[in-house]
Amino acid sequence: MKATQEQYQEAVTIYEKHGKSGVYAYADRIRLDEYSYCAPCESLTPNCHDDSCLVCGTQKSSSNVTSEECAVLKTLRLKGYAVVIFDPEELQGVEPRYVEDALVTEAWVIIDALRDKPTN
Repeated sequence: MKATQEQYQEAVTIYEKHGKSGVYAYADRIRLDEYSYCAPCESLTPNCHDDSCLVCGTQKSSSNVTSEECAVLKTLRLKGYAVVIFDPEELQGVEPRYVEDALVTEAWVIIDALRDKPTN
């Protein structure tokens, strides 16, 4: 199920108060199950009725990520994993493995910096 226009308006209010994580919680609460990759959000986000992003409102472009792959990534995120993907266009010809290795290295610095900060 995709979000209706009314649900999108509610998501805007939730985003202003609780950020992206609040919108994801809202999407789960209202049982949205159609997610696809949103380039500006750099993640899988719930779809609206017009194929825009429930989080940022941007019109989503067609993606090579299948609904099954999206479901796997969503499941991992719901289990507490950090999930980040870059499509081939975003990688601009850089070997994906090099980006993955660099992200893992930098992620430890970010985790250490954010570990003791309060969350929304």
